[in-house]
Amino acid sequence: MTDKIQPLLSICIPTYNRINSLKSHLPLLLEIIKPSQEINLIVCDNCSSDGTREYLIELQRDYDFTYHVNIENLGFDRNYLKCIELATGEFTWVLGDDDIIDDRSIAQITHILHNENVDYLIINGGQLQKSSKTILPRLKLDSNIELTDINVLFKNFAWHATWISACIFRTNPAKQYKSKKFITSGFTQVDLLLSIFGNSTRYMLLKQPIVYQSENVSEYSRSISAVLSLFSDSLYSISNNYLGEKLSQNTINSFMLGHYDNYGSFNFKAALYYKIQGQISFLYVIKNYSRLARITRHPSVWIYASLTPNYLIKIARKIWKTLENRKSAL
Repeated sequence: MTDKIQPLLSICIPTYNRINSLKSHLPLLLEIIKPSQEINLIVCDNCSSDGTREYLIELQRDYDFTYHVNIENLGFDRNYLKCIELATGEFTWVLGDDDIIDDRSIAQITHILHNENVDYLIINGGQLQKSSKTILPRLKLDSNIELTDINVLFKNFAWHATWISACIFRTNPAKQYKSKKFITSGFTQVDLLLSIFGNSTRYMLLKQPIVYQSENVSEYSRSISAVLSLFSDSLYSISNNYLGEKLSQNTINSFMLGHYDNYGSFNFKAALYYKIQGQISFLYVIKNYSRLARITRHPSVWIYASLTPNYLIKIARKIWKTLENRKSAL
C-alpha cells in the first residue's frame, strides 16, 4: 500500500449562507482544477442555514472535493483558521466564496510553486470589467516582484493582502499560527502574514491579475462604523503589535493609508456617500477624527462632507454619473 501523495496546493473556501455565490462560482472553479492532480479543494461551511449543505452534498456526486461543516458558527476569523487546519497541500490558498479565478491561472501558479523558492505568493487581481472582459488590477506592477524585506512588502503591498483571496502561503508555517489576540478582528490573515515572517522568508508578487470579483460589488457595502472598526481599529492594532520587532512606524503609517492611496477608498466621495446615507454628522466626524486620520491623508474633507447639504451632494452625484457615462462611451 503506497502513501498518498501530498497535493501541491489546497484551495480552501470559507463560506456562510452564500449559496447563490457558491452556485455561480464553485462549479466553474471545480472544472478549472479538475484536470490537475496536484490540487485539492476544501469548502469550510460556517454552519449555514440557507441550503448550502444540501447543495454541496449534491455537488459532490459530480466533483471530488472535501466538504466540512462547523457544528456552530465560529465567526470569520476562526473559520479562516479552520480552513488552514483542514488544508493538506504544501501550499494553501484561502479563496473567498464570491471570488473567481482566471481559468488560465492554475498552470501559472503551479509552475511558480514548483520552480520558484517562494514561501508566500501575493496574487494580483481586482474587479472584472464586463464590457472589456478584463480584470482591473489592484496592484500596478511592471513585472513579478520578489521580496525578502517585510517593511518594503508591508509598506507598499500589504494593503492588497487584506483581501484573503490575494494570498497563497506555505501550509506548515501557517499551521503553527496559534494566536487568538486578533481572532475577532476580521483580518487574521494580516496577522498571519506578519507572524510567519522570518529572515529567510521569500515573498513574490504576481503582475498578472488572476482572481477577481464581478464589477457589481458595491464599494460602500459596509457601514462607516464597520469601516472604522475594520480598517482603522483592527488593522492598526495588528500592525502596531509588530512595531519595532518587524515594522517601522513609517511602514505602519503607509500600510494604513494603502487603501486610500491605491484604491481610492475613504476619500471625499466616500464621505459624501456616508453623509447622504445619514451615517455621519459633524459631531460624528469630530468624535472619530483620529480614527479617520489613520486611513485617509485628508481627514478634514470628512468635516466638509458632514457640513454639505444633501441637495448639493445629489447634484454632485448626477454630475459624477454623467462624466463616468461619457468616459465609458469613449
